[in-house]
Amino acid sequence: MGTPREDPLITPGKPPAKGATATPPPGVVDLSQLTLGPCTLVPSDQAAGAQVVQLHLQSAGPLPHTLQAAATAAGGALTVSCGLHLSSPPTGAPVCLVPAGASIQDGQLHWAADPTRFFVPGTAIASLKAAVEASQPLYLELARFLAPGMDALTDPAFEAYHGLAAVPVAAQLSEPGQKVANLQAVVTMSYLEGQQTGSLAQPGLPRPDPPANPKAKPIEEAPAASTDGTPPPCIWAKAQTTITATLQLQDPLYPPWQPPPMPAVSLQQLIPKREFVKTEDKPTASLVFQAQVQSAVKQLAVDYHKMFEAEEGGKSTPADPQQAAARQKQLVFELNRNGQYLRLKEQLKAAVVGIVQDSYHKSGGMGREEMQELYNKLYMHLATDMHMALNQLVSNKPSVAKAATAKGSSRGPEGPTRHQLAVLKGLADEAELTGDQAAAERYHQERTLAPANPQVWYDYGTFCLRTAKQGQAEQCLKEAVAIEPGHKAALLALAALLWHMGLHTDAAYLDQAETVLHAAKEAAADDAAVWALLSLVYESMASRRVSEHRNAASEMRRLGKVHNRRSVAGNPYLQVALLLLDLQLGECAQQALQAAGKGQGDEEVPGLEMALCCSKAASLTGDATGALEAAKEAARAADPEDVRPRIILGNLHWTAGRASQASKEYQGALRASPTSCPLDLYLRLGTTFLAEGEFEYARNVYVQACAVRPCASTWLGAGIAYLRLQDYDNADVALMEANVMNNRHAEVWGYLALLALHTGQAAEAEQATMWALRCELYNTQLLDEIGEQYMTLGRYDKARDMLRHSLVVKDTPHARWLLGDALCELGDLAQAASHYQAVQSDAATTAERTHALQQLLFIHRRRGEDNEAAECSTALAALQI
Repeated sequence: MGTPREDPLITPGKPPAKGATATPPPGVVDLSQLTLGPCTLVPSDQAAGAQVVQLHLQSAGPLPHTLQAAATAAGGALTVSCGLHLSSPPTGAPVCLVPAGASIQDGQLHWAADPTRFFVPGTAIASLKAAVEASQPLYLELARFLAPGMDALTDPAFEAYHGLAAVPVAAQLSEPGQKVANLQAVVTMSYLEGQQTGSLAQPGLPRPDPPANPKAKPIEEAPAASTDGTPPPCIWAKAQTTITATLQLQDPLYPPWQPPPMPAVSLQQLIPKREFVKTEDKPTASLVFQAQVQSAVKQLAVDYHKMFEAEEGGKSTPADPQQAAARQKQLVFELNRNGQYLRLKEQLKAAVVGIVQDSYHKSGGMGREEMQELYNKLYMHLATDMHMALNQLVSNKPSVAKAATAKGSSRGPEGPTRHQLAVLKGLADEAELTGDQAAAERYHQERTLAPANPQVWYDYGTFCLRTAKQGQAEQCLKEAVAIEPGHKAALLALAALLWHMGLHTDAAYLDQAETVLHAAKEAAADDAAVWALLSLVYESMASRRVSEHRNAASEMRRLGKVHNRRSVAGNPYLQVALLLLDLQLGECAQQALQAAGKGQGDEEVPGLEMALCCSKAASLTGDATGALEAAKEAARAADPEDVRPRIILGNLHWTAGRASQASKEYQGALRASPTSCPLDLYLRLGTTFLAEGEFEYARNVYVQACAVRPCASTWLGAGIAYLRLQDYDNADVALMEANVMNNRHAEVWGYLALLALHTGQAAEAEQATMWALRCELYNTQLLDEIGEQYMTLGRYDKARDMLRHSLVVKDTPHARWLLGDALCELGDLAQAASHYQAVQSDAATTAERTHALQQLLFIHRRRGEDNEAAECSTALAALQI
């Protein structure tokens, strides 16, 4: 066993000698053992794509301790052979490369120092390429043999020493231009086990013939046969024998790496760069109105001075209140007499009409209630503008008249400041989390007033994507790129959107996505995520861009190797998936996750991150069961301190309407790490407690949220909880803090009005109510509660106005019931009866219908309508049965 066995030359078609290592498949030739002689032409089907392949088996170890004993028993007539399967078809000869046998040195197997060269036909190379593309491993087959002619010896343990080792080569040979693969694999199974599992259909190394001599001496006893018919255990696998080798191709399976070709359309052609031209400022209707108010006040001041110049005596105003009232009366009379009052009225009328058209988009054709609501809003708007104009006059600030009447100004509008943009972004994010998409969009639109700011348009575009407004999102993201062509985040988001549209609407969008990603590549050439998304886009272009897909994926892997493989940064596909999930592009995210999960070679995919992303992607695509299973898998893989799986589980339960289960998960996350919990978790948990009447728990959650995630919504929640607990002082503090953080939050103003009514502050309640309506309060439950509280205080006119506004927002039996009561108290029985009649609907509860019928009975009797009263009595009796 000290010297390697020299195998005889095996040529195609010649039977092997007994115990020979292998018969090469048709067309496979061991070039190291060829001698010079007449040339033989290779058949054309074998020559096409054929290569000369070098296989260098280096070593294998550790070895089973029984191998040396068997070699000693064989008297040096035992050798070990190893072959590499390039293909293993279900039928026909396998393509297996088998160099000369090994020798044992220092407890390991060693092969010749030089590689063995093989001529491999094109069909075998094609099989190798197919295995690489399918990420299938190759197999090394290892077995021991007795030398030919050793009839006196036999090896009953051959099958136990006939092993297989799976060798992953896809990560190496799939790289463009790669010809060498370094192989290292552990023998994990016997050949019979591999045959049963379908790993290998046929052996590349032949089984020895049964011994011709019945008295042949065994070199090692065979392992005991199993009772269930399973193959004997592999001795190599038990010893964890590892085989090291090198495979070198003559030509790479894929051409060398080349940068992707430039797209047919450039980014400048697709999205022309925005050129800003300063234009004249067009004054708003509010500015025009304020300017006219200031002009009217100045003219009135001049007229006043002329009328009473002789009486003033150096004093600007009379000291006697009666004298001041008399002067005011005389001034009004004079304005009416000379027609100046009418001129002022007509002058302001055009500005008021402009405000109605610009701010409220109304131009006539409204109903009575809609007109009344418009008058209320318009009155508050005009009062505010008038006070602003007067304050500017008193404080000697520059007059708005200059801004409203300036012509030919070359200075563009300044728009919001950087601080204001940040505040508006925070308010937009908060409104989006609380589900107030209309308010969030208003804040984003206000931010777009900032000139030439690509980040503003990027934020607006991603918001539109999250709210399923893809057409609007495309325009916003293109605007961001037009302002700054190198804005990487906008380019990536736009490319992701175009990729999604190319998959679901028109394939032409894929070409646009390629153009955008080429621009992103130029802006951030070292960003692996850009290359990952580009490879996914190329893959979606089907067979026409296979080479570009492979080259982009190769560059992505090269750039990704600088990161920790267990982190998200180490898997660019996972980074792309996170981006797509944030943009609510679930199906695209699933494709990125599939690419991230393939993991070639030594790439490691972080299991927890994959499970979390898979759960989110499944949820976006409507697969609630898959989302729940992935979230549970993430919970099993996560550390106890990691609250993300709990939060995702809670979100899934919340979306499915399982509030109690969501509350359980949210509370578990809060106990584990309060600072890691997002704002929406606090708001949902607090809302659940408020709905269940657990006001103390709600207060505790909101107070904790105010410390961790302070914003108007958390302070509002705390204020509501304190209000329900009748802790009016703390409720006032919390609601005022919410108002400071966002003085345009309609519900904050609404609850301030409700608090003022509870504490008997009528003037403050009216002021807060005015601002709540101006900020467009749409919470009908809160509107009804304010109206009901006004009725408790006897302010039926205010109750009527609030309840009418509630009905405009949403027609509910409860609001009509309350409005009917208010109208009854105001003596408008006809209107009250109409609202009570409307309560008699399927949507109303039995208590609401009973109350409405009782009130109708009272009205009919009071008006002497006996027949209608009898009908009400009958209906009441039917309800009480």
